[in-house]
Amino acid sequence: MEIKVATELIPDTNKKKEICRNILSALPDWFGIPESVDNYVEKCSAMPFWAAIIQGDAVGFIAVKSTSSWAAEIYVMGILKEHQKSGIGRSLFTFCYD
Repeated sequence: MEIKVATELIPDTNKKKEICRNILSALPDWFGIPESVDNYVEKCSAMPFWAAIIQGDAVGFIAVKSTSSWAAEIYVMGILKEHQKSGIGRSLFTFCYD
């Protein structure tokens, strides 16, 4: 059975913070310093932010930081461990890149 993943632009600041905190906190091997998580949560809430949604739950996200009028970079990205290596990260990157 194929799992349906939706990619959504998240405009709401509080929703961005919630998704970012929940996912980064679930990834302590990569984001194990609470102060760093707090910094990511606060800063990414002001950036363009997309989430990968499965059955109403965010399982991944990407926040993009503009560095000029012609360029941007991935500021932070996280995919819940159980959904890694399933193409969600590639999909988020492609979605915001296009």
